[in-house]
Amino acid sequence: MPGIKFQLGRAYLQDHKPEQASVVLNQAVTANPGYTDAILLLAELNLRTGKALQAVTPLEDLLKTNAKLTRAQVLLADVYRAVGRLDDAAAIFRQQIAQFPQNADAYIFLGLIQEQQKKTAEARQSFEKAVELAPD
Repeated sequence: MPGIKFQLGRAYLQDHKPEQASVVLNQAVTANPGYTDAILLLAELNLRTGKALQAVTPLEDLLKTNAKLTRAQVLLADVYRAVGRLDDAAAIFRQQIAQFPQNADAYIFLGLIQEQQKKTAEARQSFEKAVELAPD
């Protein structure tokens, strides 16, 4: 039944009913704690509805079992930013840069975090690297 709950959650979101979506997505994750798509969708919903803190542990746990899941990494970085854990968010993008050094987006996101941290020289370097990798 977790798959049906997941689909119902998606339908609720399409109908602009985030509260109902949250309930059934939580049920899907409770029934199947390894249900990646449900965990990610619920985390995105929590982030959008101001409940970012609720998304931290499920995303961290998901990444313990699937460390290279890029979507979860980026979402966790967004969650970390939302809860004020800027160093942790920056660390995720540094890991992505180490894995994929040609990924201009990772440099952009890192630069944005560095701006929030008032590290303007580092932010400029990150943005310069992004332009170097993707000049258009």
